Amino acid sequence: MSFNHEKPTVKSKKDLEVPCELMYPDDAETFVIITHGFGSSKESATAQMMLHDLPQAGFGAIAYDLPAHGTAEARGTDLTIENCITSLRAVEKYIAERFSFPEICYFSSSFGAYLTLLSFTKNRYSIHEHRGSRAFLRSAAVNMPDLFTKDPDPEVLRILREQGAYTIMDAGPAPVRITQQFFDELKENDLFKAAAEIPFDDLDIQMVHGEKDMVIAPEAAKRFAEENGIPLVMFDGEDHTLSTHPVTPARVSELAIKCFKKK
Repeated sequence: MSFNHEKPTVKSKKDLEVPCELMYPDDAETFVIITHGFGSSKESATAQMMLHDLPQAGFGAIAYDLPAHGTAEARGTDLTIENCITSLRAVEKYIAERFSFPEICYFSSSFGAYLTLLSFTKNRYSIHEHRGSRAFLRSAAVNMPDLFTKDPDPEVLRILREQGAYTIMDAGPAPVRITQQFFDELKENDLFKAAAEIPFDDLDIQMVHGEKDMVIAPEAAKRFAEENGIPLVMFDGEDHTLSTHPVTPARVSELAIKCFKKK
Protein backbone atom coordinates (compact mmCIF):
# COMPACT_ATOMS: atom_id res chain seq x y z
CA MET A 1 0.00 0.00 0.00
CA SER A 2 1.40 3.40 -0.97
CA PHE A 3 0.83 6.70 0.80
CA ASN A 4 1.45 10.35 0.08
CA HIS A 5 4.83 11.30 1.54
CA GLU A 6 5.94 14.91 1.81
CA LYS A 7 8.48 17.00 3.72
CA PRO A 8 7.02 20.50 3.99
CA THR A 9 8.44 23.37 6.01
CA VAL A 10 5.66 25.19 7.83
CA LYS A 11 5.95 28.84 8.85
CA SER A 12 4.36 30.24 11.98
CA LYS A 13 2.93 33.72 12.46
CA LYS A 14 6.21 34.63 14.16
CA ASP A 15 8.04 33.44 11.01
CA LEU A 16 9.50 30.41 12.76
CA GLU A 17 10.40 27.68 10.29
CA VAL A 18 9.05 24.27 11.32
CA PRO A 19 10.46 21.33 9.30
CA CYS A 20 7.89 18.52 9.01
CA GLU A 21 7.45 15.05 7.56
CA LEU A 22 3.96 14.10 6.44
CA MET A 23 2.47 10.73 5.43
CA TYR A 24 -1.20 10.11 4.71
CA PRO A 25 -3.67 8.03 2.73
CA ASP A 26 -5.89 9.95 0.30
CA ASP A 27 -9.01 9.35 2.39
CA ALA A 28 -7.57 10.33 5.81
CA GLU A 29 -10.18 12.04 7.99
CA THR A 30 -7.98 12.20 11.10
CA PHE A 31 -4.42 13.51 11.32
CA VAL A 32 -2.07 12.81 14.23
CA ILE A 33 0.58 15.37 15.16
CA ILE A 34 3.74 13.66 16.45
CA THR A 35 5.79 15.70 18.92
CA HIS A 36 9.19 14.31 19.92
CA GLY A 37 11.05 14.57 23.22
CA PHE A 38 13.94 16.69 24.47
CA GLY A 39 17.13 16.15 22.47
CA SER A 40 15.27 14.12 19.85
CA SER A 41 13.75 14.97 16.46
CA LYS A 42 11.21 13.92 13.87
CA GLU A 43 13.85 11.43 12.67
CA SER A 44 13.71 9.47 15.95
CA ALA A 45 12.81 5.79 15.89
CA THR A 46 9.49 6.42 17.63
CA ALA A 47 8.44 9.31 15.36
CA GLN A 48 9.36 7.31 12.27
CA MET A 49 7.52 4.24 13.56
CA MET A 50 4.35 6.28 14.06
CA LEU A 51 4.75 8.04 10.70
CA HIS A 52 4.53 4.63 9.06
CA ASP A 53 2.11 2.81 11.38
CA LEU A 54 -0.58 5.50 11.52
CA PRO A 55 -1.21 5.68 7.75
CA GLN A 56 -1.46 1.88 7.69
CA ALA A 57 -4.35 2.29 10.12
CA GLY A 58 -6.02 4.96 7.98
CA PHE A 59 -4.69 8.09 9.70
CA GLY A 60 -2.64 10.94 8.38
CA ALA A 61 0.53 11.59 10.40
CA ILE A 62 2.83 14.60 10.63
CA ALA A 63 6.04 14.78 12.67
CA TYR A 64 7.99 18.00 13.14
CA ASP A 65 11.17 19.34 14.73
CA LEU A 66 10.86 21.41 17.88
CA PRO A 67 12.94 24.60 18.14
CA ALA A 68 16.70 23.97 18.65
CA HIS A 69 16.20 20.35 17.54
CA GLY A 70 16.51 18.32 14.37
CA THR A 71 17.25 19.92 11.02
CA ALA A 72 18.95 23.27 10.47
CA GLU A 73 15.80 25.39 10.09
CA ALA A 74 14.58 24.42 13.57
CA ARG A 75 18.04 24.27 15.20
CA GLY A 76 18.47 27.98 14.60
CA THR A 77 15.36 28.83 16.63
CA ASP A 78 15.73 29.53 20.36
CA LEU A 79 14.42 26.83 22.65
CA THR A 80 11.65 28.51 24.62
CA ILE A 81 8.27 27.17 25.64
CA GLU A 82 6.68 30.03 23.74
CA ASN A 83 8.48 29.02 20.53
CA CYS A 84 7.67 25.34 21.07
CA ILE A 85 3.94 25.98 21.40
CA THR A 86 4.06 28.43 18.50
CA SER A 87 5.54 25.61 16.39
CA LEU A 88 2.84 23.18 17.50
CA ARG A 89 0.13 25.72 16.70
CA ALA A 90 1.64 26.27 13.23
CA VAL A 91 1.48 22.54 12.48
CA GLU A 92 -2.13 22.39 13.72
CA LYS A 93 -3.07 25.32 11.48
CA TYR A 94 -1.29 23.82 8.47
CA ILE A 95 -3.12 20.49 8.77
CA ALA A 96 -6.49 22.08 9.54
CA GLU A 97 -6.42 24.44 6.58
CA ARG A 98 -4.77 22.19 4.02
CA PHE A 99 -7.03 19.18 4.66
CA SER A 100 -10.29 21.05 5.27
CA PHE A 101 -10.38 20.78 9.03
CA PRO A 102 -10.01 17.07 9.77
CA GLU A 103 -10.04 15.68 13.30
CA ILE A 104 -6.65 16.36 14.90
CA CYS A 105 -5.03 14.10 17.50
CA TYR A 106 -1.67 14.15 19.26
CA PHE A 107 1.03 11.52 19.82
CA SER A 108 3.54 13.14 22.14
CA SER A 109 6.69 11.83 23.83
CA SER A 110 8.33 13.03 27.06
CA PHE A 111 9.03 16.80 26.73
CA GLY A 112 6.63 16.81 23.78
CA ALA A 113 3.90 15.47 26.06
CA TYR A 114 4.65 18.24 28.58
CA LEU A 115 4.21 20.79 25.80
CA THR A 116 1.01 19.19 24.53
CA LEU A 117 -0.54 19.25 27.99
CA LEU A 118 0.60 22.85 28.50
CA SER A 119 -0.95 23.79 25.16
CA PHE A 120 -4.35 22.66 26.49
CA THR A 121 -4.24 25.31 29.23
CA LYS A 122 -5.24 28.92 28.84
CA ASN A 123 -1.95 30.81 29.16
CA ARG A 124 0.02 33.52 27.45
CA TYR A 125 1.43 31.00 24.95
CA SER A 126 -1.97 29.63 23.91
CA ILE A 127 -3.66 32.68 22.45
CA HIS A 128 -5.37 30.34 19.98
CA GLU A 129 -7.16 27.27 21.30
CA HIS A 130 -5.87 23.80 20.55
CA ARG A 131 -7.62 22.18 17.58
CA GLY A 132 -7.61 18.60 18.83
CA SER A 133 -9.12 16.85 21.84
CA ARG A 134 -7.47 13.42 21.82
CA ALA A 135 -3.89 12.81 22.98
CA PHE A 136 -1.69 9.77 23.55
CA LEU A 137 1.21 10.62 25.86
CA ARG A 138 4.32 8.43 25.88
CA SER A 139 6.69 8.73 28.87
CA ALA A 140 5.14 12.11 29.62
CA ALA A 141 7.50 14.59 31.30
CA VAL A 142 4.85 15.67 33.80
CA ASN A 143 7.54 17.06 36.12
CA MET A 144 9.69 18.58 33.36
CA PRO A 145 10.58 21.73 35.35
CA ASP A 146 12.17 19.61 38.09
CA LEU A 147 14.70 18.22 35.62
CA PHE A 148 16.14 21.68 35.05
CA THR A 149 15.16 23.94 37.93
CA LYS A 150 15.06 21.80 41.08
CA ASP A 151 18.78 21.00 41.12
CA PRO A 152 20.18 22.99 38.18
CA ASP A 153 23.66 22.29 36.93
CA PRO A 154 25.84 25.07 38.46
CA GLU A 155 28.10 25.08 35.41
CA VAL A 156 25.17 25.62 33.05
CA LEU A 157 23.89 28.48 35.21
CA ARG A 158 27.39 30.02 35.36
CA ILE A 159 27.75 29.94 31.58
CA LEU A 160 24.33 31.48 31.09
CA ARG A 161 25.12 34.18 33.62
CA GLU A 162 28.52 35.03 32.12
CA GLN A 163 27.91 34.30 28.44
CA GLY A 164 24.24 35.22 28.17
CA ALA A 165 21.90 34.18 25.38
CA TYR A 166 22.37 30.41 25.50
CA THR A 167 24.56 27.45 26.39
CA ILE A 168 24.89 24.04 24.76
CA MET A 169 23.58 20.98 26.57
CA ASP A 170 24.43 17.45 25.51
CA ALA A 171 21.00 15.79 25.41
CA GLY A 172 20.69 12.45 23.69
CA PRO A 173 21.36 12.17 19.94
CA ALA A 174 22.25 15.82 19.45
CA PRO A 175 23.28 18.83 21.58
CA VAL A 176 20.58 21.40 22.36
CA ARG A 177 20.95 25.16 22.83
CA ILE A 178 19.47 26.13 26.20
CA THR A 179 18.33 29.71 26.79
CA GLN A 180 17.84 31.56 30.06
CA GLN A 181 14.25 32.19 28.95
CA PHE A 182 13.74 28.42 28.79
CA PHE A 183 14.79 28.06 32.44
CA ASP A 184 12.57 30.96 33.45
CA GLU A 185 9.54 29.60 31.59
CA LEU A 186 9.96 26.14 33.11
CA LYS A 187 9.84 27.68 36.58
CA GLU A 188 6.56 29.35 35.64
CA ASN A 189 4.94 26.21 34.20
CA ASP A 190 4.50 23.42 36.71
CA LEU A 191 2.04 20.99 35.09
CA PHE A 192 0.65 19.82 38.42
CA LYS A 193 -0.44 23.39 39.09
CA ALA A 194 -1.43 24.10 35.49
CA ALA A 195 -3.66 21.00 35.47
CA ALA A 196 -6.38 23.05 37.15
CA GLU A 197 -6.66 24.97 33.84
CA ILE A 198 -6.74 21.91 31.57
CA PRO A 199 -10.32 21.01 30.50
CA PHE A 200 -9.92 17.26 31.11
CA ASP A 201 -13.67 16.67 30.82
CA ASP A 202 -13.49 17.79 27.18
CA LEU A 203 -10.35 15.81 26.36
CA ASP A 204 -9.57 12.14 25.76
CA ILE A 205 -6.04 11.58 27.08
CA GLN A 206 -4.15 8.32 27.63
CA MET A 207 -0.69 7.79 29.09
CA VAL A 208 1.91 5.03 28.88
CA HIS A 209 5.03 4.91 31.04
CA GLY A 210 7.89 2.61 31.99
CA GLU A 211 7.94 1.33 35.58
CA LYS A 212 11.74 1.66 35.58
CA ASP A 213 11.86 5.13 34.01
CA MET A 214 14.92 6.87 35.48
CA VAL A 215 14.21 10.21 33.76
CA ILE A 216 10.58 10.86 34.64
CA ALA A 217 9.76 9.03 37.88
CA PRO A 218 6.91 6.52 37.51
CA GLU A 219 5.50 7.89 40.78
CA ALA A 220 5.14 11.33 39.18
CA ALA A 221 3.34 9.86 36.17
CA LYS A 222 1.01 7.86 38.41
CA ARG A 223 0.25 10.87 40.56
CA PHE A 224 -0.55 13.08 37.57
CA ALA A 225 -2.73 10.40 36.00
CA GLU A 226 -4.63 9.71 39.23
CA GLU A 227 -5.18 13.37 40.08
CA ASN A 228 -6.59 14.10 36.64
CA GLY A 229 -8.47 10.88 35.85
CA ILE A 230 -6.19 9.83 32.98
CA PRO A 231 -5.90 6.13 32.07
CA LEU A 232 -2.29 5.00 32.50
CA VAL A 233 -0.63 1.83 31.20
CA MET A 234 2.58 1.04 33.09
CA PHE A 235 5.06 -1.22 31.25
CA ASP A 236 6.92 -3.65 33.53
CA GLY A 237 10.69 -3.61 33.13
CA GLU A 238 10.69 -0.63 30.76
CA ASP A 239 12.70 2.58 31.02
CA HIS A 240 12.08 6.06 29.57
CA THR A 241 12.58 4.90 25.98
CA LEU A 242 9.91 2.20 26.20
CA SER A 243 12.12 0.04 24.00
CA THR A 244 14.01 -2.21 26.43
CA HIS A 245 11.97 -5.18 25.23
CA PRO A 246 11.75 -5.62 21.44
CA VAL A 247 7.96 -5.96 21.50
CA THR A 248 7.24 -2.78 23.48
CA PRO A 249 7.46 -0.15 20.68
CA ALA A 250 4.90 -2.07 18.61
CA ARG A 251 2.67 -2.41 21.67
CA VAL A 252 2.84 1.36 22.24
CA SER A 253 1.91 1.92 18.59
CA GLU A 254 -1.05 -0.48 18.90
CA LEU A 255 -2.34 1.27 22.02
CA ALA A 256 -2.03 4.69 20.37
CA ILE A 257 -3.92 3.56 17.26
CA LYS A 258 -6.63 2.05 19.45
CA CYS A 259 -6.89 5.38 21.29
CA PHE A 260 -7.25 7.34 18.06
CA LYS A 261 -9.85 4.94 16.66
CA LYS A 262 -12.23 5.43 19.60
CA LYS A 263 -15.37 7.38 18.74
